[in-house]
Amino acid sequence: MNKNTSAFSRKIAKFITSFTSIAIVSGVSVAVAAITFSNTSITGDSSFNNIVVGTSTASSNLLFIATTSPIFAVSSTGNVGIGIANPGTSLEVAGVVSSTQLRTPSSTISALTFTNASGTSLTASTYLQSAAGFITNVSSTRLDVTTGGTIANVSSTNISASGFGTFPTLNFTNASGTNLTASGYLQVASVSGDTTRATGATGSFQTIAGDLTYQGAAGGTSSYHAGVMGNFLGDTLTNANATVHAGTIGKYSVTTSDALVGPKAGLVGEAETSVANSAVMAVLGGDSGTVTPGAAYGVRYLNSTAASKFGFGLDLFSAAVGSYKAVDYGTADIRLSSGVRIYTGSAATRAAVRTQVGDTAPVGSLYVGSSSVATTKPNLYVKVLNGPGDTDWERVVTAASD
Repeated sequence: MNKNTSAFSRKIAKFITSFTSIAIVSGVSVAVAAITFSNTSITGDSSFNNIVVGTSTASSNLLFIATTSPIFAVSSTGNVGIGIANPGTSLEVAGVVSSTQLRTPSSTISALTFTNASGTSLTASTYLQSAAGFITNVSSTRLDVTTGGTIANVSSTNISASGFGTFPTLNFTNASGTNLTASGYLQVASVSGDTTRATGATGSFQTIAGDLTYQGAAGGTSSYHAGVMGNFLGDTLTNANATVHAGTIGKYSVTTSDALVGPKAGLVGEAETSVANSAVMAVLGGDSGTVTPGAAYGVRYLNSTAASKFGFGLDLFSAAVGSYKAVDYGTADIRLSSGVRIYTGSAATRAAVRTQVGDTAPVGSLYVGSSSVATTKPNLYVKVLNGPGDTDWERVVTAASD
């Protein structure tokens, strides 16, 4: 060995167990067949197109091999493969990639194309799946989410569950990773849902639904607590068109027919327990000053066809539907602001009226009977006294000419 050989060369020579077929190319000595170390080898061929580091061979690639499987490859075209013997793209990885940053060639994600295993670009019918970890700072016109993972700081015009239809395991969290509860919220500029439900679909369904469960004194002294809330805000609005401004709008637009025997309405309020004050309630708020809205409940027509009209301004009647009973009321049909009540029923005498409604009705209350009586004695009674006996109710009497 040349006495001028470097210390590194002298040391590495100790590990070389065989050395064959030296070729001289441009004055450089190259091992054509093999240099074998104690636990691996470097091999080549006469065309010098292959250099294999490991215990196997390849075609026109630089390979690093563990046992018999390639762990790193550089193809003749410059493609790099990790766990891939013949990479077909600039970088091809077999397995999971962990990174602190994914950088696109431009300032927007629009220049970054995601493809499936066969190279087909992902579109609105496919999705980018995060099985674990975080997807952060996403700005996109569409973000399709499957199960798993965490998504933070999302700016998007569409978040959907592509291929699934629901978000059974989608959790929204705050910056520290804690799931949002009654103390946190998801704030968005606009939420919409357009869904078509085909014939045969079963089970209750709402395009947008909110279930809020409170415990104990949750909420404290704050004012508004609801599963879903709408709040229309503004000051000195100048749009004078005949359109609608409202905190919440419900619109029923079924055409031709609807065979449902239950409620069909633009907006439904349902009281499910005896704790409720009412199923629907108008509340006068704005306690910081005097407010004078036109009415607690109002009616407005946005229809220019002369024959268009509601059948009733207020309908307190409903016959029995399905297995449910006909509408009746525990105290009275209507209570006015003075406390005076309006009753209805089949009573045709004041004794029968008193039997039906009791003796608690305020003076001035009315009873409108449904039974026919004499022309001059309509079945209409007025509460005139708070005395004992039947004299507290008096029938309204008219002249025959009336």
